[in-house]
Amino acid sequence: MEEDVSDREASVEAEQFVLDGFAGISKGRKIRLSVKAWNQFAVEGVWLRANLHCHVIAAGEPGMVRDWYRRQGFDVLAATDHDEVTAFPPEQDGLVTLPGVEISRMHMVGLGLPEAPPQGDRSAAGIAEAAKAVHDRGGLAVLAHPFWTGWGWEELKAAAEAGIEGFEVVNAICYRINGKSRADQLWGMLLDRGYRPAAIGSDDAHSVEDPFAGKGWTGVLAADRSPEAVLEAIRAGRTYASEGPELRAVRWEKTGKVVVECSPCVACHFTSRAGGLRSRIADGLSERFELDLAVEGYRLGSYLYVVAEDEHGRRAWSSAMEVEKSETDR
Repeated sequence: MEEDVSDREASVEAEQFVLDGFAGISKGRKIRLSVKAWNQFAVEGVWLRANLHCHVIAAGEPGMVRDWYRRQGFDVLAATDHDEVTAFPPEQDGLVTLPGVEISRMHMVGLGLPEAPPQGDRSAAGIAEAAKAVHDRGGLAVLAHPFWTGWGWEELKAAAEAGIEGFEVVNAICYRINGKSRADQLWGMLLDRGYRPAAIGSDDAHSVEDPFAGKGWTGVLAADRSPEAVLEAIRAGRTYASEGPELRAVRWEKTGKVVVECSPCVACHFTSRAGGLRSRIADGLSERFELDLAVEGYRLGSYLYVVAEDEHGRRAWSSAMEVEKSETDR
């Protein structure tokens, strides 16, 4: 069995939520539930729509590509061409741009990089070296389309142990290629072992004419509209990966409820370790979903993330929030 590394210091950027001695039920047994959670979404900031994986040189002139994404309602765009850093023209219209690169052999995106790292070999050691190379240059490492790439557990674990900050839960272009757009199950394997890379969504577009350009994106809760604030928010896990739905708020309330506000959806899946927690299915469309810890808290594991699902089956996955829980009879 792999080592569980969930016992680590929670982010100081997250708000601590505590329920102590809360009355609950566990399969008909009366219990007292104590929950300590760290909600990184309980901060002041602005939600930004970001595409953090875009091949600008293949798509066209950088200024044109930037303007196209601005017209589609994006707030942040990263240039992540294969093995070279592409510069955007000076900022216009408030669109935040990030320099970056995709390391082709590793299928790893580096954000905030002034230069491209060297290539490595396709192995567990190689992917760890690629993450270190990104970090050594002051960048942030994201594992791109892991299901499509075909990484196994050893490579995924090596990337997580090397400190990758982001994991592409959804990559829109991979849907068109062979249907391998979602990597949420691979991400869940890392979460179950205590790793917490932020949930990232992207389109991975090589052309703005592609019908899937702009169809995958990352919601980023940033302190302000600056490259530094965007990168800080990703590192703190204040993100969600989306195929369409918007997450607007995730709250832990003293009443014992976990509340999600979102764009109109038919369901919200409250998800924890292994088989933990429950789904909430709306009667029609809803912009608010609640989980009652008095009823479902006994199913809570070492983390919680939420998945909003719209009427077309498109989903949005929040990054995971750290949780500690204990229960006693009452």
